[in-house]
Amino acid sequence: MLKKKSNKNFFYGVLIILIINSLFFLGSSYFGLGRPYINFDYFLVLFFYALGLRFIAIILCSVFLLFEFFALIGQVFPFVRFSDFIYLSKFTFDAPFPYIMVMGFSLLLFPVIIYLFYLSSELLGKIKVFIIFNIVVFSFAVMRQLIPDYYDGDKYWKVAKGKLISSVTEYVLKYRFVGFAEGFNTESNSASEYEGIAAIDFLSETIDQYENILFVINESWGVPVNDLVQKEIVSIDSFKDFEVEVHEINFSGYTVQGEMRELCRKSVANINLKILDDNDFSGCLPSNLKLKGYKTYAIHGATGNMYDRAYWYPKVGFDKAIFYENMSLDRRCYSFPGACDSDIFSVIESLHRSDEKKFIYWLTLNTHASYDMRDLDKDLFDCEIFKISGHEFCRNLKLQKQFFHNLSVYLKDKKDILVVVVGDHEPRIVDKSTVHEDFKLGKVPVLILKR
Repeated sequence: MLKKKSNKNFFYGVLIILIINSLFFLGSSYFGLGRPYINFDYFLVLFFYALGLRFIAIILCSVFLLFEFFALIGQVFPFVRFSDFIYLSKFTFDAPFPYIMVMGFSLLLFPVIIYLFYLSSELLGKIKVFIIFNIVVFSFAVMRQLIPDYYDGDKYWKVAKGKLISSVTEYVLKYRFVGFAEGFNTESNSASEYEGIAAIDFLSETIDQYENILFVINESWGVPVNDLVQKEIVSIDSFKDFEVEVHEINFSGYTVQGEMRELCRKSVANINLKILDDNDFSGCLPSNLKLKGYKTYAIHGATGNMYDRAYWYPKVGFDKAIFYENMSLDRRCYSFPGACDSDIFSVIESLHRSDEKKFIYWLTLNTHASYDMRDLDKDLFDCEIFKISGHEFCRNLKLQKQFFHNLSVYLKDKKDILVVVVGDHEPRIVDKSTVHEDFKLGKVPVLILKR
């Protein structure tokens, strides 16, 4: 009878461990985030519980849960420093309600998980916990030694997928801790020549023939599988007075990497551009245009501290950078905290009025995931007509349609102007079930308007 009870307790103890790991793994898989199947860290919690050191076990479990949270959320918003995370956290209650619910549920789940680990250690007993702990430690050590590239998939902004056992805490300490404490200098960064095609490659011989250049990197603008969707979004007919070119280029990465692709034709190892050498910014488009007599401006609706744009924008050749903190606007938007793109046209217009040759670079913001409908002033796109079932993709398209509509209105009376609009990366979609049906992975569009 005692043996049956012991076996039953062992089963329940192991089941609790598997359920906790499965919850994190399934959650990360649903959101398309990297995480090992088994997080080694939690076995340390069991170990200290088994030793009777409950206070240490509770502290460790709390720290490991926070590190797990940072590792996962950092793949959605790859903040460089802890201060970036603090900045974003100020807008928590402005997030869409489902996001607030998920965050609230996660916080409530923390003490429950801490208790479940305690319960698991009690059910297993000290000896069995030690046996399991040693098996996991041995397996972890063997994998690290026998698989030379075991950590090659890990990056500063991404935990590699597909690893059986790994330590999320080790990842955070290796790739993020010094960044939180000292401004993120845990690894070197380098820039190399971008080997793919950038939007600028379509106009390298003609770009300086125009007095006015508006170069837009459009957040999360992708290539829909259905070509008719893109035609409706862009509304080429609304640019009938322009010479129009439409292209597609291959790219996978984050916004900052997309910026370096277009502004400098460079590939960067990670998104911390503050540690790049000054030589890595040489030969960038704004610098080259300055040599040809252009006044160069950069505009972005978020704060200049995010990803250190206030620091590195001047290095690529911008005479003036305008961020949210430099704008006097009556409202802000929600998809990503900052100015509303529809309001930034007035900022662009104030620059456009000058008689000088000018290059205006604009990184848009409101089409950022989670594609918050509070940023939609005009609902101009009907998803049902195109049988688009994915709610996220539908929201993205509605916001994109609004952007292109506002762009066409702004450009109606503009002369001697070159406009380039290019996506930074494909839309980030949480629901992976319809991703392949909605848009082409690893591709972004290019729209070129000349008049």
